[in-house]
Amino acid sequence: MSSKNLIYIYCVLIVLCACLAFPLRAERQRACAVDSALVALDIEIGRAGEYRARKENKISMLRNMLVRSRSAKERFMLSHSLYDEYRFYQSDSAYVYARAMADEAARSGDQIEENSARIALMECYTTVGLFKEAAEQLAEIDKSLLPREDVPEFLDICCKLYQNMESYVGNWKPLNTVYHDLRRDVYREIDTIVPPDMFIHATSRIERERMDNEPLEKSIAGRLAICNMTDATDHQQAVNASLLGAYYRVCGDTDKAIYWLAMSAIFDIRSCTRETTAAKDLAWEMYLRGDLHRANRYIHLALDDANFYGSRIRSIEINSMMPTIESSRYMVLSNQRLLLIFVVATVVCLLLLSLYLFIKLKKRNRRLNESHLEIRQKSQELEDANANLQHLNANLSDLNGLLKEANEIKDQYIIQSLYGNSDFVGDVEGKVRVAVAKIKSGHADKALKPLSEIGIKRERERMFNSFDSAFLKLFPNFIDEFNKLFPPEHRILTQGETLPTEIRIFALMRLGISNPSEVANYLNLSVNTVYVYKTKIKSRSAVDKDDFDSLVMSIPKP
Repeated sequence: MSSKNLIYIYCVLIVLCACLAFPLRAERQRACAVDSALVALDIEIGRAGEYRARKENKISMLRNMLVRSRSAKERFMLSHSLYDEYRFYQSDSAYVYARAMADEAARSGDQIEENSARIALMECYTTVGLFKEAAEQLAEIDKSLLPREDVPEFLDICCKLYQNMESYVGNWKPLNTVYHDLRRDVYREIDTIVPPDMFIHATSRIERERMDNEPLEKSIAGRLAICNMTDATDHQQAVNASLLGAYYRVCGDTDKAIYWLAMSAIFDIRSCTRETTAAKDLAWEMYLRGDLHRANRYIHLALDDANFYGSRIRSIEINSMMPTIESSRYMVLSNQRLLLIFVVATVVCLLLLSLYLFIKLKKRNRRLNESHLEIRQKSQELEDANANLQHLNANLSDLNGLLKEANEIKDQYIIQSLYGNSDFVGDVEGKVRVAVAKIKSGHADKALKPLSEIGIKRERERMFNSFDSAFLKLFPNFIDEFNKLFPPEHRILTQGETLPTEIRIFALMRLGISNPSEVANYLNLSVNTVYVYKTKIKSRSAVDKDDFDSLVMSIPKP
């Protein structure tokens, strides 16, 4: 085979691998997104009690305010607020406060309040399936009296009513067509009245396109585009996500359907919405996927919501699905139980066999252990002896180092002392000889001058300089290491080979002269002055005062 053909085959293989890799990567990303959404939902289910506690606290506060209120207007507004809190939370309580709104409006005779109460009652009736009563309330509403900001929500409730009535009559053409046309008219009115940037306007346009049998992909794109609209409430986002999940179920895209149903359930939990469909639909998708644990958890979540809200229709739908999920889960648990029994029996047999082998081998191992114990004891004795020997060698090495350092210090200072003392003795001897000659010649008064010229102070300075020179030869790095114990602004500078008095104190300490009396005597200072110098130096250091002396003593000799 030619090299050209090999190169061609190699290129084809690379292209095929790339084509296979991209779908696999996209599939992994989709699976990761679905799993993340389900994990987030499980977390939110655990936090549902916190959200509901906050809602109950708010409801309790509004109830207390309602009890204490004296104004009819205030009672109506508080009843309206309580209705808003209950409308998607609990149908019976929502109806109670919708009736309270109607009663307060009837007493006050305010037509705007009467319209608001009728809208609330219409929504209550629509939610529980009492469409005749809802239509009666709608017929009595004077739309011209509604505040402009309330019109979009009113039209949205009308759409829900007509859509539910259209679904209720099914394919019975006369009424089906009537409700279908009424809903279309309301959508057109929303397009005319509601600003285009509002969530209700966008959902109305998408629903009208669905009525006109536009491609489902177009509706999906529209729903995805409004997911991040700022004016949408958590409940509206939950409805939007639920519809996206339904669309993807129709398209057969199970992963995306599960993702959006999970997102819808998350928004329902956060908004404390108990009138839901997402958890029920998601439970069925989990059942089809084989995740029976989540299917069981989500179907019970949906049933709890339906029972709490008081939705009979939802309870019937859920109860029709629950036996299928529960039976499948029961079968899985039964199979797991049988498998567990088999595994336990196998493990017991293996344990008995292991016990027999253990007893048989234990006798043999006992003899081996006894011989191993003797070997280990001898080995341990050898290791201990070796460790002691190493320890002694290390101590001897340290001791030799200290002796070497002490000898060098001793030799250096003996040489300096010999030269210094011989010079000083010669100088003193000359001065004394002159003084004696003066005294013998009868000039005792002139003998004071040569005696006064004996340079005690100069000799002491020469002695200190000699000490400094010898010390810096022994420890040329002492000043640098000593300065490392201080911050930059307190570091000590030296001039040539002369040490300041306070540094000389610590130099003597490094040489092993740590007794304050000996240091004071050598430096011609008082003991108190030595303590003052040391305290002053330590107060400027960057290290702990208790560690300062040991750090000075650890300055190495190069």
